[in-house]
Amino acid sequence: MVTLTGRVEERSLTPVIERLCRSVDGVVTVHQSLGHSYDDLGSDLEPPRLRGTAGTGHRTPVRRT
Repeated sequence: MVTLTGRVEERSLTPVIERLCRSVDGVVTVHQSLGHSYDDLGSDLEPPRLRGTAGTGHRTPVRRT
């Protein structure tokens, strides 16, 4: 049995983490009580973006002259 606790950034990561744990040989049961910072499954709003991002999830370099 595996027990997952803690917090992830986006809610959609929870089932991915569960599937990864279940794919490990010998794991029969996975119990999870993971929280999330942003509910990306139940909202039509875009997640907050960090300064300097281009919407790709990666930071873009800031050029200073």
